[in-house]
Amino acid sequence: MTRRRRWGPDAWSPPVALLLALAVLGAPGTAAAKKASPKPEVMLLLDTSGSMEYQLDTLEYEGKLPQCHDSRQDGFQYSKSRWAVAVEVLTGTFNNYWCEYDKRTDDSKREDYKYEFWHVNPRGTVVDGSEQAKDGFLDLHRDDIKFGLMAFDPRFPTSTKADGAYSYGPDKKPGGGQPVNLGARNEDAPWGRLVPPSKLELVEKIRETNDAVQAQILASRPYLGTPLAPMLEGALYFFQNHKNVKPSKGQGNDGDPYYDCRSKSIILITDGQPNFGEGSYGYVYSDVAAANLLAKGIKVYVVGFQLPAGTFPILDKIAKAGGTNEAYVVSTHSQLVAALGAILTQVQGTLPSRSETVITNRTLTLEDAQYQFNASYGGTCKSPLDLVGQLDQYIFRCDETCEPQEWEGGAALCEVFSISDKLNARVAPRVIMTQLGGTLAELEEGNPDVTADLLGIPASGELSRLDPLVLPSGQVVHSGTKLGEASDPIVRADYRAQLLRLVRGDVGGRREGIAMGAIHHSQPTLQPNLFTISTPITSFVAYRNQKEISLRPTVLFVGTHDGLLHAFRVDRYKALSKFEYGEELWAFMPKHLVGRANELANGATTLLDGPIVSQEIRTYKEAPVLPPDVEIERWQSVVLAGYRDGGRGYFALNVTDPTEPAFLWEVSNTERCYNIPDGAKTCEATDDFQRLGKSYSEPVIASVYMEYAGGYQERSVAVFGGGQSVEGDEESGRGVFVVDLQDGHLIKEFCNSCGNVFDTNPAAKNKEFLDCPMVGAVAGYDAFIGGLLTRAFVGDTCGQLWRLDLTAPDPDDWKLEFFHDSGEGRPIDHKFRRGISFRPALATSFTRGLLTVIYGTGDPDEALEQGGDRDKVYSLTEFWNGTSFEAKVNWELKLEKGEEFSSAPIVFEQTAYFTSQALGDGWCLTGTGRVWGLDFDGTTPTSTDDVVAAFDMDGCPITQDLTKYIELPESDVLGLKLIQRATCFEQESGWEPWESPSVGGAKVPTVGTNASAGASGGVQFAGASGGGLELVMQTGQSGVSSPGMQPPEGGGSPQTGNKAAQKIVPPAQTVFSTSWGLVFD
Repeated sequence: MTRRRRWGPDAWSPPVALLLALAVLGAPGTAAAKKASPKPEVMLLLDTSGSMEYQLDTLEYEGKLPQCHDSRQDGFQYSKSRWAVAVEVLTGTFNNYWCEYDKRTDDSKREDYKYEFWHVNPRGTVVDGSEQAKDGFLDLHRDDIKFGLMAFDPRFPTSTKADGAYSYGPDKKPGGGQPVNLGARNEDAPWGRLVPPSKLELVEKIRETNDAVQAQILASRPYLGTPLAPMLEGALYFFQNHKNVKPSKGQGNDGDPYYDCRSKSIILITDGQPNFGEGSYGYVYSDVAAANLLAKGIKVYVVGFQLPAGTFPILDKIAKAGGTNEAYVVSTHSQLVAALGAILTQVQGTLPSRSETVITNRTLTLEDAQYQFNASYGGTCKSPLDLVGQLDQYIFRCDETCEPQEWEGGAALCEVFSISDKLNARVAPRVIMTQLGGTLAELEEGNPDVTADLLGIPASGELSRLDPLVLPSGQVVHSGTKLGEASDPIVRADYRAQLLRLVRGDVGGRREGIAMGAIHHSQPTLQPNLFTISTPITSFVAYRNQKEISLRPTVLFVGTHDGLLHAFRVDRYKALSKFEYGEELWAFMPKHLVGRANELANGATTLLDGPIVSQEIRTYKEAPVLPPDVEIERWQSVVLAGYRDGGRGYFALNVTDPTEPAFLWEVSNTERCYNIPDGAKTCEATDDFQRLGKSYSEPVIASVYMEYAGGYQERSVAVFGGGQSVEGDEESGRGVFVVDLQDGHLIKEFCNSCGNVFDTNPAAKNKEFLDCPMVGAVAGYDAFIGGLLTRAFVGDTCGQLWRLDLTAPDPDDWKLEFFHDSGEGRPIDHKFRRGISFRPALATSFTRGLLTVIYGTGDPDEALEQGGDRDKVYSLTEFWNGTSFEAKVNWELKLEKGEEFSSAPIVFEQTAYFTSQALGDGWCLTGTGRVWGLDFDGTTPTSTDDVVAAFDMDGCPITQDLTKYIELPESDVLGLKLIQRATCFEQESGWEPWESPSVGGAKVPTVGTNASAGASGGVQFAGASGGGLELVMQTGQSGVSSPGMQPPEGGGSPQTGNKAAQKIVPPAQTVFSTSWGLVFD
C-alpha cells in the first residue's frame, strides 16, 4: 500500500478530496489457523492536546473552533473538530451531528479549568437509544481485537491526581532536579483514563473492555501539549508491568500467557509534532522510544491527522523505528477511516474460517472422481473496509501423473480451482434476489421496490460517497467524500445506487473485484446427492429418477459476511464449457438483512454467518397411501440458513430446481414472511419468535407425526435452539422452536413461560427452567429420509444437554427435558462451565437397542481460560426409569488441562471419533492435535471411567493395534469428516450412467456391480480397488499434511492450511457416502 499520498501545490489536484490509495495488505486467511494465535492487542495512543479542538478544515496550525450551540439548530451546517472526527471514526457516526461547547469553567478543581480553548463536544440525535451508529472501528472489531487506551498526561507534576494530570509510570529526575512525570494518564483518571486490554479471552470480557475504551474516548477533554516520547515510554512500561499484558511467569493468574505469540501493536493518532519531553526531562526521543517498543515485539503504527508543515519527517521516523516503515498522513474523516482500516487489517493478518471440509462424488463427468471444498477469508487489497472470502474446489482424478510418492491407491488430487476468484473476476450481471412481501425480487438498482428506506439508508444527516475514484494514473482509491445531505432526494438516490453496487460487487462499486464475501462460521453445504441414499420409499425413488432431478446441477451453498447466500454450480457436466465451471447461479439476501445493508457502507460488519442445512424432504403425508403422482410431487429440496451474529432469524428456500429457487419463508423476532404455493404470499408482524436470539443453533430438518388440520399426518419441520442471547433481552435465546418447514409458522415453542419445559438439574443457582441460551446444533432421531423425528438433543452455553420429546401426536404434549449436565455440580453461572456448541452424535446400541448420545463441551471460538475447566466428552445411554427418560453415563473422558474438544463427534462401526487440540509445551506453541477413536458405548456401562480404545492405528483389521487416539504434532485439528475416497478402475469410454433413459435419465447400478467413480453420484461399489474410508481433518498452517493434499505442479493454486487423513477399517457391508461427507452403512 502507498501509505502516504500528500496532496500539495506541486501535486495533481483531484476534483474532490481523496482517501489513501489502497494496496495489498496481506494474504487471505487460511482454512484453519493456530489456536495458539490469540486475539491481537491494540493500544490506542490518542493525542488529547488542545489543537485537536480545532476545526477540521483549518489548515493553519493555530486554527479556529467549530461553531456550536447549546441545542441543535435545524438547518445549520455544523463543522467538526479534529477530535470529533477521530471520535466518530473510532466510536461511531453521530446521528445528525451537532456540537455543544464545554467551556471548562463549571468546576475549579478540574484539571483543564479555564483552558483557553473550549471543548467541542460532539453530539447526535438519539436513534434506537443512542446518539451514535454502531459503525466505529471499536464497534466493527468489538469481538476480534483486544483494544486498550492511553491519553496524554501533559502536566509535569508527578501527582497521580488532577494536579499531575493523573500521572502513570515511573517518574523522571532530569539532572537530579525536581521529578517530573509526563506521557500517559492512569486508571483512576476521570476521563481518558488508561484502559488495559481485557485479560480474559472470553468474548463478553473483550466486549466489555472495548466498550470501556469507547466510553473513555467520549468522555475525554483535549488540552495542553503533545508529549509523544513520554507517552511511548509509558506504553513500554505498561506492556512490561501491567498484570493484563506483561509476560507471564507461569504463576497464578499474573501476566499474559500468550505474550510471546500475541500480536501487540500501538496505533498513535496525533495532529502535531512532539513539543515537550522530547529528548529532555529524562525522556528519550520518540523514535528511540518506538524502537524500544519494537525490540519487545510491539509494533508502532503512526497516523498523522491534519498535520502542520514540517511534521511529516518526525512522524515517519517514529513509524520506521516502530517497524511500520512510514506514517499514514491524512486530512479528512474518510482518509482517517481508510488509514485505520488498513492498519487493523494488517494487525489481524490472516483470519481463520471455522467451516469444515465438504466432499462430493457427484461430479457429472468421468474425468473427475471427487470434489473437496475448503473456505477461508482475509483482508483485501481493494478496500481497507472490506473482507474477501476464498472458496477452493479440490479436484481428485484417477490420473497417475497426480499421484504423490507413497500413494496407496484411489483418486489423487490433480487440481485446485478457486470458485471465489471466478466470482471476483465476473463481469456478467449477477442474479441477486431478496424477498418482498413473500415474493422473490431482484436486489438491483432498477427495482423501484428496493427503496432507500428498505436498505436502511438514513433520511437525514450527511451521506458519503461509496464508489471509489480512479486517478489519471489509473490508480483506484477509496473515496468516501461527502455526497450531500440525505434529505436531498437526488443525493439519497445516488447513495442508494452506490450502496447496491457495493452489496452486489458490481463494476464501479467499492467491492468491484472482491464480490466474494468473507466465510467465517458459515458451513459450505452441498445439495444432497440422492443416489447415495438407500430407502424403500418408492415415491422418493421415483422422484429422484425424474430427469430434471437426476440431471440437476451439483450445487454448493455458502453464506458470506455481506448478507448473501450463494449458490455455486460445482459439477463439470459435459455440456458446460470451462468458462462456466464454478459459476454462481444466484445469491439471496433475506429481507431482514437487506434492512441492515447500509451497515456495510462503514465496514465489514457480519450479516450472514450462520448455519446452513440442505435436505430432501417430503412436505407432508396425510394418509398411509397416496396416489403415486401426488406423493412424488410432495418431495422437495430445501436449504435453510440462520444469520448467527447478523440477526435473529432463519429463512428457507425451495431448491428442488437449484437454478430456479423458490422462496418458502423467513422469520425474525418481529416478523414472518411466507409464500404458500397457490396460497398467501405476505409478510406480517408477529411476536411468535420474540424470544429468538442470534441464530447460532444449527437446525435439523425432519418429519414428525402430528395432529394437523383436524387429522393426523407426517409433516416436515425444522427444529432449532433459541440461539445466543441479545444484550438487554434476558429471555432471548432461552428456548427451542419447532416450525413448519413449508411456511415457517410456529408449531411449538419451549420456553420458561411456555409450561412445557422440565428441569430436574440440581445444580446451584438453577433459577429458571432454562437459565442459558440454547446455542448448540440440534441432533435429531430419526431425521433420515423416511424416518420420523421422535426426539432431539441440543446443548446450551452452560454445558447442559436437553432432550426434546416429540413422540406424542399432539404438539401440546411435546416437552423439553433436562438430560445431562457436564458442570459436575458447579453453580449454573460458574465461570468455568463450558457450553455445548457441536452437534451430538446419536447411535443405537447393537446389544441393547437403546439410543446412545455422544457429546463434548467447548466452542472453537472460546479458548479455555488459564486455570479454568477442562473440556469433557461423554457417552450417554437414553434410559427409561419407569416415569421418564434419563441419561445413564457409559463413560466420561476428561481432556487434559488446556486441551480443547474441537469437532462434532462421529459414530461409525461402534466407534466414536472426534478430535481435540492439546496445548504445546508453552501457551504459544501449537500443541498436538489428537484424533480419538473410542468404543461408543463402552464395555462396562455402569462405570464412568472405562474408556475403551477402538482406534485401529494402521487401518488394518488383522493387526491388533487398537489405541485411544493418534497424535498429529504441531497441528491445530478441527473439522473432522468421515469420507470415502473415490475408487479407480478401468471403464469403457463413453459410458455415462447418469444419462441412461431406462430410469428417466438416471441409471443406478445395483450394489455389487462396478461403476466409474463419480458416475453414479458417489456410491462406491464392491469389486473396485483403491479409495477407502478416511477421517479427514484440518490441521492449520503449520500442521501435519498427508500425502496427496497438495496439487501437483501446474495444478492450480496451492491449498491454504494443511489437511490430514487417516484410513480406518472398512465394514463388511457396502458403504454409502453422501454429498456432504457423511458416511453411513
